[in-house]
Amino acid sequence: FLSQRMRLLRFCLEPFFNSLVKLLQNLFNFLRELLPPSFSQPTPITNLFPPAAS
Repeated sequence: FLSQRMRLLRFCLEPFFNSLVKLLQNLFNFLRELLPPSFSQPTPITNLFPPAAS
């Protein structure tokens, strides 16, 4: 019974999740085009978020 319920839940959530992933990819592509070329090179996340000055 539980597996049937999980299958139904997954059936309901999968299209939503897929569209969410597509939306995020589009957003990242959009941001990448907005930012200057130096940003489009893969940089470590630490460069994007410098440590706060203590």
